[in-house]
Amino acid sequence: SCNVALLGLKSTEVEPESEQAGFIQRQIDRIPVPIGIRERGELATRMYSLLVIGLIGLTLTALAAFFVHVTFTETAEYERQIAMRVPDGGAPNLRILTQPAVAKVSFTGHPKYFLTRDGGLDLLVFSGRYRLKVSAPYYLDEELDVTLEKGKLKELSVHLKPAFTDIQINTQPGASVYATNQDNVEVELGTADSTGLCRLEKGILAGTYQIIVRKDGYVPVTLENQQFAYGKMTAIEVPLEALPSSLSVETQPVGAQVFLDGVHVGTSPLTLDNIVPDVKHVISIELEGYRTLAKEIVLGGGETRTLDLGELQGLAGKLDVKVEFQGPKFAEHENLLKQVVVDLAGRHIPYGSSELSAVAEGSHQVKLLHPFYESVPRVIHMKDGMVGEVSFLMRPKPGRLIVKLPEGITPELMLNGKPVVWRAAGVRVPSLKQMEVELRIPNHLSLRRKLVMQPGEDSVWEVEPVPIPGPALGEGWKVPYLGLEFAWLEKGGYTMGSSLREHARLPNEGPQTHVDFSRGFWVACYEVTQSQYHKIMGTNPSQFSGGRHPVEGITWESARSFCERLTESERAAKRLPDGYVYRLPTEAEWEYAARAGSVTPFHFGEIADPSMGNFQGSYPFDEQRKSKVEGHYGTRPVGSYVANAFGLYDMHGNVREFTADTYHARLPGKSLVDPRPRTEGRRITVRGGSWEDYARHVRSAWRVEVGVDTVSASLGFRVVLAQAHD
Repeated sequence: SCNVALLGLKSTEVEPESEQAGFIQRQIDRIPVPIGIRERGELATRMYSLLVIGLIGLTLTALAAFFVHVTFTETAEYERQIAMRVPDGGAPNLRILTQPAVAKVSFTGHPKYFLTRDGGLDLLVFSGRYRLKVSAPYYLDEELDVTLEKGKLKELSVHLKPAFTDIQINTQPGASVYATNQDNVEVELGTADSTGLCRLEKGILAGTYQIIVRKDGYVPVTLENQQFAYGKMTAIEVPLEALPSSLSVETQPVGAQVFLDGVHVGTSPLTLDNIVPDVKHVISIELEGYRTLAKEIVLGGGETRTLDLGELQGLAGKLDVKVEFQGPKFAEHENLLKQVVVDLAGRHIPYGSSELSAVAEGSHQVKLLHPFYESVPRVIHMKDGMVGEVSFLMRPKPGRLIVKLPEGITPELMLNGKPVVWRAAGVRVPSLKQMEVELRIPNHLSLRRKLVMQPGEDSVWEVEPVPIPGPALGEGWKVPYLGLEFAWLEKGGYTMGSSLREHARLPNEGPQTHVDFSRGFWVACYEVTQSQYHKIMGTNPSQFSGGRHPVEGITWESARSFCERLTESERAAKRLPDGYVYRLPTEAEWEYAARAGSVTPFHFGEIADPSMGNFQGSYPFDEQRKSKVEGHYGTRPVGSYVANAFGLYDMHGNVREFTADTYHARLPGKSLVDPRPRTEGRRITVRGGSWEDYARHVRSAWRVEVGVDTVSASLGFRVVLAQAHD
């Protein structure tokens, strides 16, 4: 300011003169000067001095005013920029990245400071040179100089160093030490060693913490507001108080004398309180007639334990165990014996152990345990002082076969032709023998494998099931798991119905119709049996019971339902050829199958008698001269007579067979190609005759009608696998 400048000038007016300067001045003063000149000189000197002082004062005043203006202007601008983050749309000229993510950033000499968030901070600051200070709890401060230029972004990356310091906790050996910081985060610092010392060098950040010391069986201690300064070792004493311990001693029988560290303390059962923790104690048991028993025990602080010594050992003898292994050579026995464990009444004792020299009196079950061999348990009666000898023949343990299959598949497993229960965890297989394993999976091909299992071996068989293929055109077919066999009938033609010359011909067997099939199809070799019907439908309404007998006593709709369910099952198994279904045969298909290329009344010729099929009487004789098998009544097992040229059985007799056609009194006549079933009317056409019909009614051309709901012990059906009728 001006006052400061004036005071500075004034201090230069009179200065202490040196001795030499004083002498020169006195010589000058002795020079005579005229009074007028001296007065004018003094006046000029005063005016010059005042002028110089005035100029200096004006200059200083101007400089001070300019300084104040600039200072206040820049300070206001600085305050405006540095007091806030960069506004929306603004451009920062200072970007600070810190580690840790939250840190305090301040400008030296400026009262305001800023906090970084997520490790970053953008500021708009007046250009110039600054000194920054970055600090964070539990980290060392860092100062740095930075120069900012207008319009240029300055990026700073500051990684603060953790302010680790040393700590030493003296407490109970084995105690765990924890620290909770100002953010209420608890961290385990360590565990005290055998001397009770938990020392951490550079193991904790400087700051204020809550210290917690815990140990099982001791009262935990919490120390609040513990200060840990940087660069200084802090030692804390934390004594722990042990909780009281107790021990209950139980024996069988009761009444045994109990000694604690050699001092008699009572009889069992007994509870001992105030046991000194973390110290080894010896509990001794004495009872007449039994061996003295001693047990070492160490209780933790606050621990309550029951020491059940179980059955006291009475007077004992020596058990001599002899072992022989089935299969391996004698030279291998010694190595195998090393793995033997003697199971003596539930106690596992290594073979050859001294424990076998002191087996209590009484009866004991003895069993030998081995990783690869097994034995049959034996019972031995021991007496005091005796040597009991027991021999074992060790047989190889079975192996375990683990079959891995895709999820959801449950197979049937056979070992050497015998069924065994399959388990996903594995199946026991006799070892050291060649075994044939057969795996049967529904709707898949059976798989076989031969193997020889080693004792205790686990063998894994990973199986990729192969679906059973469906029928192939031109070949026979048998429905898996149902046993329903089919013969393949090639495409071809024949004349349907009977000629006017055929004996016992009826009007409904004409006019004769030529039928051609443009494609082949399958026909069941046998009438549907009772067992097959039961597997699909779950019932068996037949009068003449027998699994291989044809099913009867069913309606036309029941027969159709059987075909539909069989179709659904085989379609689900993906075995149906495209466009084919299981269904009842049409009249044309049935007679084509029955004739098998023949033009005679029967596929076996012009004459018939009961030796050729399950029917009554003879042909061409009338019923008054019929022949009959004496004592026979009802159906017979399918396939009891000779098949026709197509390999089809019982096309004449046994049971009448439903067709897919409704009944019409006359055949269509003329020529047909792949005729569809006739559906007009409510009556159904049946073919083939039955066990109760005469021979003239089982001819290939014979046809008769029944009601849709007709049920008879002489009425069944046969199935075809052919093109579906839309």
